Amino acid sequence: MTGAFIFKERREEVVESHKRGSEQSQRFYEMLS
Repeated sequence: MTGAFIFKERREEVVESHKRGSEQSQRFYEMLS
């Protein structure tokens, strides 16, 4: 149970950092165009 909880927390962290990465690359492409 504890392992599953840690895994869930980790997955949410990954999703959040992926969202931030997408926003950053979007701004980067906007700067290029």
